[in-house]
Order: sequence, then C-alpha cells, then structure tokens
Amino acid sequence: MIIHDEYDTVRFVNSLKTLDYSKPHEITIKIYDPEKTNPQLSLYWKWIDEGCEQSGAFKHGLDKDLREALTTPQIYKKVNGQDSEYYKSVGKMGKKEMSAYMDKVWITLSDFGVVLTNPDELQRRE
Repeated sequence: MIIHDEYDTVRFVNSLKTLDYSKPHEITIKIYDPEKTNPQLSLYWKWIDEGCEQSGAFKHGLDKDLREALTTPQIYKKVNGQDSEYYKSVGKMGKKEMSAYMDKVWITLSDFGVVLTNPDELQRRE
C-alpha cells in the first residue's frame, strides 16, 4: 500500500484490523520511490503518438528506432557463446535514465520538425 496522506493512513490502519493475529506478520515501511514515474511513461508515449501523427511512422517502429538510435545496446552471451545485443525497453529504464533518454527524444524529434507537447505546459494545466 502506498500512503500519500492521512486518509491513506486510516485505510492502512483499517486493513491492519482485518489481519489474522493467530500468525505473526511483518510490515516494512519505507519511502516510496518507483523506478520511473507514470507521468514520464505517459508523456513518452504521448510524444511517440505525436511523432507518428506528424511523420506517418508506426508507433512501435518509432519507439524501436529511437531506442536503437539513442541508447546503448545491452550485450549478452547466447547459449552457444556468441555475443548478442538488445535495447532496453522504456519500461525497464530507471527514472534518471528515462529522463536523459527523453531529453534525447525531444531533441531528435524536434530536429526532424516534429512538434511535441511541452512538459512544462502540462504541469501548468494540472
């Protein structure tokens, strides 16, 4: 459970009341820090949609092309011992890595004349 405010705290306490106390339970409380924020991914896919709309590209093709052009491939060994590579999906990138990648996406698509939604404008609307 992620606790954002005092209402979530009340929900948490209420959920504790439903536990079977005949068995011990362990609870760990830590600061919530997801690998990436949902707004990051939402904005990324919005940019991909905008890029497709303005360029005629296919959604997953544009995503793949950008990752191949702007990221370093991950190298691994196949069972037969040969080296092979793959490009990390945006879902596997951490927050900092995703931010750096999105900066490159912004610049690259802008260089091709694609007009993307400005993240600063989105924050002002919310």
